[in-house]
Amino acid sequence: AISWNRRGYLRNQRGKEEDALRDYTRGLALEDSDPSALCNRGNILLKLKRYAEAEKDYARAMELDPGYDQSHYGRGVARLRAKVGLSEEEAWRRVLAQLPSAVKARRADHVLVNDGDLASLARQVAGLAEVLLREAATGQKTP
Repeated sequence: AISWNRRGYLRNQRGKEEDALRDYTRGLALEDSDPSALCNRGNILLKLKRYAEAEKDYARAMELDPGYDQSHYGRGVARLRAKVGLSEEEAWRRVLAQLPSAVKARRADHVLVNDGDLASLARQVAGLAEVLLREAATGQKTP
């Protein structure tokens, strides 16, 4: 898998994106749990304007390693390019101007984790509503 990824990197450096994409895909077929390889392939897919596929690779990389910043940034760029139609430069500028999710979560008073099913999210929202109502009634924050 590593040799396919290296080969993909070299082909990308030479401007052979389609060949690089095939190499990264072959490497991931052998080892699909490498966030770096998924992001590399996502980067190629971005260049090829295949945004939905790029977003899937970045999302998978985020599942494997939530702290891998490149996957968060790449997914944001893919979304902005696909949904808003921003240029690559403008999309990267906007994404890099935002704080990483982990930093935002540390600064937040309350965090909802939206990575499960709708029922799980509904339970979190109901629990948070109870906390906020209790805080409003007592005038004190819940630790």
